[in-house]
Amino acid sequence: MKIKLLGLDFAVGNGITLADLFQHIQINNGSPREVAGYSRFLYTADKAGYYVGLLITTKNHNKYLEFKHDSTSAKLEARETSEGSKLADFNFFVMNKSSGRGIYQYYHQSCSLNVFGALCKSYYEEIKASRIIAARTAIGSPSAKQERAIQVQYKGTLTWATVVRKENFQELVAQFKQVKNIKLNVATLAYEETIFTPLARVASRLTQRYSFKADTSVAEIVKGIKAVFKETKVEGARAEGIGDDDLEQVVKLTNTPDFFGEFEFDKIASNMTIEPSKFAESEFLTDIIEVAKKSPALQNSKDDKV
Repeated sequence: MKIKLLGLDFAVGNGITLADLFQHIQINNGSPREVAGYSRFLYTADKAGYYVGLLITTKNHNKYLEFKHDSTSAKLEARETSEGSKLADFNFFVMNKSSGRGIYQYYHQSCSLNVFGALCKSYYEEIKASRIIAARTAIGSPSAKQERAIQVQYKGTLTWATVVRKENFQELVAQFKQVKNIKLNVATLAYEETIFTPLARVASRLTQRYSFKADTSVAEIVKGIKAVFKETKVEGARAEGIGDDDLEQVVKLTNTPDFFGEFEFDKIASNMTIEPSKFAESEFLTDIIEVAKKSPALQNSKDDKV
């Protein structure tokens, strides 16, 4: 089994920074949270100028199957974990503090990047709720105008995206249960004359946004994406939809590799006997940080966000 290093991109709403988010998570390091049917234990820290973290997901079953096979016999046997233990998966992440871009380590059946985003959003919403309450308390009895101002001050929430390259953008969109909208940055208007053409001739970048009804065929949307990519120079793209886990999901196209590295699971797992609170000392995490440092796409500012 392969461990892959995937690209991720975090963005925050008004009034709350990434520093606020990761400070809040760190205060609650190791506190279990139920997300998507499993208990998640998240640990974060600062290391080498990055926000870094370890996510541990525990499984509800304590039995696993072991298959033994040789030239004369085959046997499938149930085994149990040791007393007081549970089966667990692990995911490391590394995030550039200034860009909000980073690397999420993933392998089959471990916590998906989308569920990881939902977990972090739960921490973000706690901060947002507490600050709105504090703002109301400071005023006393806010008027309708003051309440609107408070809501604007903390408008938005944590959003996240899986960062992919052009070849795989439509493949990931095709996996959505529903596509809500697509935004494209294009260099030119590659269709018939419109009233906007005079502006298009002098614009350095054009943004096209398309929204879809819930019952719109995902296959038809993907077909349209392929046609646009073929006929037009697309410099960036962003698709929002609903994934198989019924969570909102974002896929973002940028100039980046498919994934930032690949490792053998058995080799990495054999060195994972660590205390979670000391995860920052992990050799594997250090390797991921080095990959992040050598990846220009993770160092860039947010200027090219779609």
